[in-house]
Amino acid sequence: MSVLVQIFAILVLFSSCAHKPIQYLKAPQLSLSAANFQELPLETAIIVKSYMDAKEAMEKGDTNKACLLFTDLSKLEKLSVNFLALIHRLETCAFTPNELEDIWDDVSDDQLIPQWAKEKYLQISLTLAEKHNLSEYVHQFLFQLVAFKAIPAEKEAYLLKAIDVAKLDSDDDAVDLYTDKLKTVSPRFNEDITDQNIFLVAKDFEKVRQFTRARELYLEIINGQYPLDLKVKTYNAYRTSFKVERDLKTFNLKTAEMVSFLKSELDLDPANTDKQNYYIEAKINLARAHWTAHENEIAKSLITEAFNEAIGSANLKAQAKWVYGSILLEEKDLEQSIQFFLDALKEKPTDNALIENLQWSTVWLSYLSKKDTEAQKYATLYIKLSGNPNFVQRLQYWLAKSLQRTKKQNEANDLFTTVLNNDPFSYYGLLASAELKLKLKPLATTTPVPATSNDDILDWLIVLKEFEYARNYQKTIDARYKTIDERKFAMSLYSLTSWYEGAMRQIFNFPAKLRPELTEQYHHLIYPTAFNHEVSKYSALRDLPPSLVFGIIRQESAFNPNVRSWADAFGLMQMIPEAAIKLSEKYSIPYQSYNDLYVPDTNVAFGTALVSELADKYQRRFIPMVASYNASEDAVQTWLRDRYNGNYLEFIELVPYEETRNYLKLVFRNMMVYERALKKTDLKVDLQFFDHALPITQKP
Repeated sequence: MSVLVQIFAILVLFSSCAHKPIQYLKAPQLSLSAANFQELPLETAIIVKSYMDAKEAMEKGDTNKACLLFTDLSKLEKLSVNFLALIHRLETCAFTPNELEDIWDDVSDDQLIPQWAKEKYLQISLTLAEKHNLSEYVHQFLFQLVAFKAIPAEKEAYLLKAIDVAKLDSDDDAVDLYTDKLKTVSPRFNEDITDQNIFLVAKDFEKVRQFTRARELYLEIINGQYPLDLKVKTYNAYRTSFKVERDLKTFNLKTAEMVSFLKSELDLDPANTDKQNYYIEAKINLARAHWTAHENEIAKSLITEAFNEAIGSANLKAQAKWVYGSILLEEKDLEQSIQFFLDALKEKPTDNALIENLQWSTVWLSYLSKKDTEAQKYATLYIKLSGNPNFVQRLQYWLAKSLQRTKKQNEANDLFTTVLNNDPFSYYGLLASAELKLKLKPLATTTPVPATSNDDILDWLIVLKEFEYARNYQKTIDARYKTIDERKFAMSLYSLTSWYEGAMRQIFNFPAKLRPELTEQYHHLIYPTAFNHEVSKYSALRDLPPSLVFGIIRQESAFNPNVRSWADAFGLMQMIPEAAIKLSEKYSIPYQSYNDLYVPDTNVAFGTALVSELADKYQRRFIPMVASYNASEDAVQTWLRDRYNGNYLEFIELVPYEETRNYLKLVFRNMMVYERALKKTDLKVDLQFFDHALPITQKP
């Protein structure tokens, strides 16, 4: 027996003395490396060395060695994370059914595994229970795992399997428990549809794309004896289900039916303000639907009717005037358009987003009309009134462009410098750097390594390189960071564990003036290169810049592969099933159902194929290909025909869909940040970028 093993055995023996209170061993400093390993206290050095040796043995397939070391470590009570050794022990050791039952019963009785570490334990235990035909444990583990599954289809599958196993095990209580949970997770399994659950049941049928059944239930609510609030919510879900199914013609028809329905409700009680607002809002929605379908005269007629009704809240009256003014803008009637925007502001709306839209529109219409004195006046006023730094940047940039046009270059440059300094990572900051002809340095990863996280468990997880568990644990303690200094400290810990989700969320908790510096320092987390294997493979296959693919993924899903949007777009690149079916046939990408779109490799294969097709169609020009990815090709072609005046920067501001307009700006921003991070040369943003084709990516 080696000296190391003997010492380790003594440590285990002493740690098991029941009459002594447990004194947990302090974790080493987070900067632990091979160079300072020998400076650790003896027992700490033994534990760290043994754990690392066990993990290395497991990775090399030497399960006997790994099993022995993890078994000893799991019994070491002085190690506060010894339960991780127990989990690895289950992975590496051979057990009899009786031994497994003893371990599982001990864990259950003593609650040895904390919630943040439990999923891996349950998954390994489920595999072992199935291997040894321990049905009682199989259905218990299946049920417990449901809480850790993000995708509804996975939750459903685990519950259905748990019910089947429990039935075979004749465990009626378990069957009842699991069935009740199934009805909560997937309400369509409720056999008894009541007034209390009917909307949830209908919505669940829609989620699994059983639209016919969902609509039957929606209509039961709409035509039944239910509160008006529920009927309005249901009618919106009913008509939107056709949009989700990409049936825009029926969506518009049902939107019109909703207006008629609400008009009949209002006729029964004309003084009811709730009914007035519901009716006017529905009429505005119908007008926007016709506007989207390029039926401008119908849209304007509907808005005019809404004006003449003289009912509705101030926000709705202002919104109606904003829609009418926007239609006139599209028709290039700039004089009348700006008047509607100014009149809308006189309604004194309280919705901040609407107020900003109206304020911006007055500035923008003045700029497009080349009334620079008015544009500068309005922009200067709204900059002073606004507390939104993003809106202020937009106003400042175009105010500078107006000053530039009126030969006030020094004043314009001062404003461009302000925009750049306030946020060099923003869309307008990047444009300002181009106006000033400045180069942006490559982004290097230099982050501080704190000596300790001030949390012994997290310290041990980092030192033992258990980063997946560390990220799970960080989720449970993240709320403790409240002050600016604490949040900066948290960012350094995210860097050690590569927890980019935490960093992407935390950055918005800092004051706007601090974000650029922190973004530069932690760009590898805020603009991560997660799923690099998939992105590298498919960007090369489709001749796309990796920076563009990363930029789209960041904007579509923030690298969460389990995201599903209201419009039924799925996964990393937010693919829709209808597009996936067509691409599957064309490119021989395996596809069976929408659940396949949660698989990162499959999703990126589809997403990059679609981007590649759009690149070919639009000669690899950024704006039409990226806008089409977000909206639709038909919409983008109409916008280019009606709104493009030869200036792509102005065209972006003229995109009528707010979502697509912001999407273009943010994907461009993301792409430029990734260019700085992935390449080792300075980046000079070119104002002609949007006019040129994207470069061809060289295949490895």
